[in-house]
Amino acid sequence: MTKEIKKIKSGRTFLIIFSIIFIVITLFIFFIGKKLDTPPKVSAVEDIQVVNDFKYFIDFETDKYLGPNSLLTSTKALSGKQCGLIDKNGKYGPAVIIPVPTNDTSEISDIIVKFWLNPSTPGIDVAMAFSIVDQNNNQVHWEGYPVKGNSFAIDNWYSFTCRFKYPKEFINTTYSLKLYLMSNNKDYTPVYIDDVSVSLKENADNGSPRSKLIDFEESNDKRISSKYAKSGYYSTYAKGENGFSESVIIPFKDLDISNINSVSLSFNYLSETSDLNAVFVVSVCDSTSKDLLWQGIDLSKADFKEKVWETANGSILIPEEIAKPENSLKIYLWNRNENQVFLDDVYIVIKENSKTNDSVQPAFDLIGQKKFQPGANRPPYNSYVVNLQKADAESVVSLNKIFTRKSRILTGKFDESTGKDQIFYEESGKYNILYLENGSVVSKEVSFHPAISKDSRLFADKEFLFSINPVDGLICVHKYQANQNKFIETGRIKCSGVDKVIAVTANPDNSFSVFENDGNILTYALKSGSYAQVSGNKPVNPYQGNLKFLKADFFGINKEDVLLIYLEKSQDKYVLLTYNAGIKGWALSDKYKGNSVQSYDQLDFASDYSVIDYDKTGEKELLQLNKTKRFDLRIINFDIMTYNILFNVEFKGFPKKQNPKYYEVSKIICGDFSGDGCSEIIIFQDNISKVDWLTQKTEMYSFSK
Repeated sequence: MTKEIKKIKSGRTFLIIFSIIFIVITLFIFFIGKKLDTPPKVSAVEDIQVVNDFKYFIDFETDKYLGPNSLLTSTKALSGKQCGLIDKNGKYGPAVIIPVPTNDTSEISDIIVKFWLNPSTPGIDVAMAFSIVDQNNNQVHWEGYPVKGNSFAIDNWYSFTCRFKYPKEFINTTYSLKLYLMSNNKDYTPVYIDDVSVSLKENADNGSPRSKLIDFEESNDKRISSKYAKSGYYSTYAKGENGFSESVIIPFKDLDISNINSVSLSFNYLSETSDLNAVFVVSVCDSTSKDLLWQGIDLSKADFKEKVWETANGSILIPEEIAKPENSLKIYLWNRNENQVFLDDVYIVIKENSKTNDSVQPAFDLIGQKKFQPGANRPPYNSYVVNLQKADAESVVSLNKIFTRKSRILTGKFDESTGKDQIFYEESGKYNILYLENGSVVSKEVSFHPAISKDSRLFADKEFLFSINPVDGLICVHKYQANQNKFIETGRIKCSGVDKVIAVTANPDNSFSVFENDGNILTYALKSGSYAQVSGNKPVNPYQGNLKFLKADFFGINKEDVLLIYLEKSQDKYVLLTYNAGIKGWALSDKYKGNSVQSYDQLDFASDYSVIDYDKTGEKELLQLNKTKRFDLRIINFDIMTYNILFNVEFKGFPKKQNPKYYEVSKIICGDFSGDGCSEIIIFQDNISKVDWLTQKTEMYSFSK
């Protein structure tokens, strides 16, 4: 019994050992065979237009990836010199043929195609065809993406993106992808195609790492305009001498600059007049915004039509030593005269070989030629964007009425309990105060006690309102009493030259000063129950009464100065005055040492001015509205030496294309109407000429971010 048990155990042991040896041998043979059966690795030819995630970019500059007999033309091009074409003699456009990649076909899923079309008629009826062909050029798969419509703009480039599902059974290197444009137009009118981007991965983006379109549609806080647009609603502009458009900065790290040789570009410009003198600038900057390369395309000798979009092309070489990820490409338009030039639809393509043979010379060297560099109070200025404040329909009507039906409009803190500025206005012999309450406009009628003459001239300063009766030569001082809803007279000033008065101020020592348009300043103080003149001086001598008055705390020292802007012998001048309680009069401000020095952009008498606080600091600034040559709205402040132009003001949030800058008639009131310490602009806009899309309106824009 024991021997039999030993035999059984011995047999089992032998069987286990034999099985293990058999499995090991089998696995050894399998792996050796697998190794011997592995095909040799194919050394893929490096292609400058393919990156590791299977993206291809076909710009029609060469016949790379193009099928035989592909029709190309140099009459139009989105970028570079050539594009593809379907003409009236054929139904098919150039065929793009891409072999299925050999290094890892398993990652191919969807095919994403982005392409640009330019129609020769408003109607397009074409299809982007995606097919798969075998080694014998037999078509084994076909799918189409239709592009159809009747409202396209002639000679305008449009971008389209489509996605095709790649069948798994054709994921094999024996097949090739074939893309081509097929026309369904009955007369086969010409359609142009350019810059086809093909991606063979699901997670690929819709663009090309070697190209970029800038259309200014998503631009924020920049110099943008809706007056003209090549496509979409917006363009950027450069206006006036040394005016600059929005600067578009593209970090090299966002582009594929491996093996970069040059940048080819296409851009669209529109000149409002025939006097075009502008430069399209392309520069490369380091991380500190210092120019490493500056090159310009001079448009001054271009063949163009005014108020018509024109297309220009160019190319710049990028030296190897500056083609670094930390550097950036910067583009902008530089205007060099009083004309206004618009820029839109800039298309940039990275080139690895110089194929266009463009010879674009720099227009001016901004670094070497100092005379072209911006100087004091000279553009380019930064932009500050004000935002439209939404209002209900009743509030909009109320705001519009104060401009269209009356001429006497004043601002001040008449009702001090509100902590915000109010608007005083007269309408049909009745007086009203308008203010904002919870975002809505509230207007209430007020009266005077005693009543004032209907011919009275009105001025305001702080909580005071002054009325001047031209017949009796009296200046009456009024303060608002909220519980009576009346302006109560608190004093009278006898003044002989009431017809020359341009402003009346309330001084810190309870005196009042009267400013006349001939430069005289008369100060009155209360003596024995009535106001008497205590001082008089004439710090300026304006020509024929050309004098403007503004009063504010321009230096942030809780003390208000007076700014006088005037003409003297046809020259624009200005002076800052401060009140001296010791002499009870106005003298040259100790904060003002400029001696009326004017710079390139001046405090000119012809402009309109308002006092604002755009940043809630308490230090007031000027808002200058210049309409002599073009609509310019600027923020200006002062320092101990001179004035400084801080920003150009741009508008945001206006309906459709109704930018306030495009109106012929503009009236502005500024104040802290919301009570948050930051100024708002109420602007009335109208036109002398009928322009259907520029409707008469009044809006409020806020400096608050």
